[in-house]
Amino acid sequence: MPIEFYSTRGPYGCFSNFSRHSFDLDGAFWTTREHYFQAQKFGGDEDLVEASPVDAYWGTGAGGTGRNVLGRILMETRATLRG
Repeated sequence: MPIEFYSTRGPYGCFSNFSRHSFDLDGAFWTTREHYFQAQKFGGDEDLVEASPVDAYWGTGAGGTGRNVLGRILMETRATLRG
């Protein structure tokens, strides 16, 4: 029988990225796993690509030739935050 979860409610809500279980990792305190996940977008200098096969505006689209507007916005935000 599979363990199903989606939101923070229900018997297995603790498995959700949004579950309010904080933790320390590598000297930093994270309120939720989602906070940690989102912060990883701003580490390093790698290109950020929304590899959506169905959205050629926000992502790369089915053929990989989309505009990747979300990735570009995130990279611009990262550069701005770094100064």
